[in-house]
Amino acid sequence: MRALASGRSTAQSVLIYGGPATGKTTLARWLAGAWLCTGTERPCGSCPACRTLASGGNPDFLMLEPKGAGGLIRLAAICPTAPPDEAYPVSLRDFFRLSPLVSPCKVAVIEQAERMTPDAANALLKVLEEPQPSQRLILTTREIGWVLPTVVSRCVGVACEARRPAGDAVDALFGPFAQPERRASNEELFAQLAEWVGRLPSRDPSEALVASDELQDFAERLQKAEGLNPRQARAEVLRMVAEASRRLEEFDPQTVEALAEAHRRVLGNVQAGLAFDTLMALVLRRRSPTARLGADGNSG
Repeated sequence: MRALASGRSTAQSVLIYGGPATGKTTLARWLAGAWLCTGTERPCGSCPACRTLASGGNPDFLMLEPKGAGGLIRLAAICPTAPPDEAYPVSLRDFFRLSPLVSPCKVAVIEQAERMTPDAANALLKVLEEPQPSQRLILTTREIGWVLPTVVSRCVGVACEARRPAGDAVDALFGPFAQPERRASNEELFAQLAEWVGRLPSRDPSEALVASDELQDFAERLQKAEGLNPRQARAEVLRMVAEASRRLEEFDPQTVEALAEAHRRVLGNVQAGLAFDTLMALVLRRRSPTARLGADGNSG
């Protein structure tokens, strides 16, 4: 990744793959920032390109992700269609045809690339086969086997793996919810959830929906592992995350209370997907440096 970020590698397309909560989106945004940066230590975080990327206004950056009820990346995301698709006002092909404005190159990230429709995947293949000189593309996926093989073959692959928390962080974070007999059948799941909670305070607010999807994925895995119904599994995952947040100093009391309240709402029959989305938007907004400055009254 350092070779890619520094320009020592000439690769223009990267596929980051791995299971849920393994840092794919974080790594993709870091590489995008490095490619867009105009500083010497990339990403520097202080050049105009980095500042506009952080504020969501860099014209040389495009994020594409599944849209709509089916949760798919449709053809219009890759190339223009008739009639136009309002969900994708700028297609990948048209984006790459424009010259960079503030950065050395144009960078696009396609989240959950396995969710591309067949016609979108085939259109993407043409983009990869005839790249523009300033084109840089990053794909992420949790299911590399579902991505068109010819797309995979034209990308540099980067694997993301969940790291086992240092020491016995599972016990440290989940306490009474990590009994030995329960851990024995859920060791990998608990370790990945502990890793996910530990990374949550450093994630960007723009990743709220991704974080919500990851949390729901943990709930589905727990449901299958312990024979719970969907509501029980979602409530249990929230209870474990709330417990862990109490044990980490990076989480303020308001965030801990928000996690506990989300657990209560799910138990009270609130639609879980909406509760997870709202929760992650609130938690990550509170974790952002700008939000913390405002909350502390030190913005000036």
